[in-house]
Amino acid sequence: MPCEDGYDACIDNLHLQPQMRGGGLGRRLLGAAAEAFRIRGASNLFLWLFDGNEAAARFYARLGGVATDRGFDDFAGVRAPHTRIVFGDLSGLTAACRERAGTPGRQAG
Repeated sequence: MPCEDGYDACIDNLHLQPQMRGGGLGRRLLGAAAEAFRIRGASNLFLWLFDGNEAAARFYARLGGVATDRGFDDFAGVRAPHTRIVFGDLSGLTAACRERAGTPGRQAG
């Protein structure tokens, strides 16, 4: 399960096509992944977010994600900056994903 030292789990990619955003699918996917990791003994997770994806940054922040360190990834031949988003409490993340169910308004996921 571990991806890097200091973290119990990581999510490699979570992308939704634009027409699939705003209906809660991203929240349900993230919540289901967090719950699966939690059941397997993880207490935290992280993911990398490409810089400039402000909608996703707001989405993760609403669910308790904290931006920590920054880095670069080679993506399609381009060196792209990204930020690590950490969820330090998977129980809190799964609860936040459930609580946001039914919340009106457009969301990134």
